[in-house]
Amino acid sequence: MVNRFGRTLYDLYFKPYTEKLWGVPTREISPDWASQRISLVSLFDVLKRLLKKGSGDDPRTYAREFLYPEAGIGELPRRLAARTVSRGTEMRLNAEAVSLRVKGGTFEVEVRKAGGGSYRESGSAVVSTVPLAELVRIIEPRPGAGVLRATRGLRSRAVVFLHLALEGETPSDNHWIYFPEPGYTFNRISEPGNFSPKLTPPGRAALTAEVSCDVGDRFWRMGREEICRDAYRGLASVELLKKPPLAYAVSYQPHAYPLYDRGYGGRFEACLGHVNRHPGLLTTGRQGLFRYGNMDHAVVMGRKAALSIMGKMDREEAQAVGMTPEYFG
Repeated sequence: MVNRFGRTLYDLYFKPYTEKLWGVPTREISPDWASQRISLVSLFDVLKRLLKKGSGDDPRTYAREFLYPEAGIGELPRRLAARTVSRGTEMRLNAEAVSLRVKGGTFEVEVRKAGGGSYRESGSAVVSTVPLAELVRIIEPRPGAGVLRATRGLRSRAVVFLHLALEGETPSDNHWIYFPEPGYTFNRISEPGNFSPKLTPPGRAALTAEVSCDVGDRFWRMGREEICRDAYRGLASVELLKKPPLAYAVSYQPHAYPLYDRGYGGRFEACLGHVNRHPGLLTTGRQGLFRYGNMDHAVVMGRKAALSIMGKMDREEAQAVGMTPEYFG
């Protein structure tokens, strides 16, 4: 980043934002993260792009349009769920897989229900999106000490999401706004109405603020009212909020960002290798493959997982989505 954009921009943005997002010094982060997440352009490329219209061969970081469902990104799983249920699939939600026993060519999964109690399911194939390290720990027979040690080294960053309902029109025409400064609790905000106008009712707007943290730290434990007040002060200081929100909600994601720290590659390979010892067991998804991919990658992962369990694609090919070092966009 210093070579391409200069020390000033690195010190003002790249370094503080990266350390705020990941919670570790930049020297501890693997170069894999930058190669996939930061386009290899120069400051001259950026200035040239600002001064003239795109020629059609611009780097992907300059994309001006993307496809987005009118009713929100949740429309994809909702439609898929409705179609599969209409064809006889039984979906059981609000349940947690707590053990996975491998017996020859079959699998037995113990599932704990959210309201209490448990049940078992068995089958010849399992597709898992459980975070990779957790999946390794619930597989029986248990792995050796080296693999268990590797699971402790695969860390994820958590995110607390604060969703605000506002009176009036959307306060900005930006989809995302980033806040590298440590004085703001949140590191990024998004405005759903800018993705699709159907996501907010007339005369109303919404903001979602993201607070990167670790499970159990002070941000994770911060009360809902306190985190709302803190975010309101920050948003008001940059004039994104003129008055208090009409309502708010808080949600938590403990495994939001797989942490590409130095040495993660060997730990990842040890965990994935242990899972892949078992034919018929496919781990996939952002958490299941410890892959810091986009929604685009998640969709492709799902399609290839389906092809794999149908015997139309090798498991290793299905798991290769987002493995190469090219820029994700």
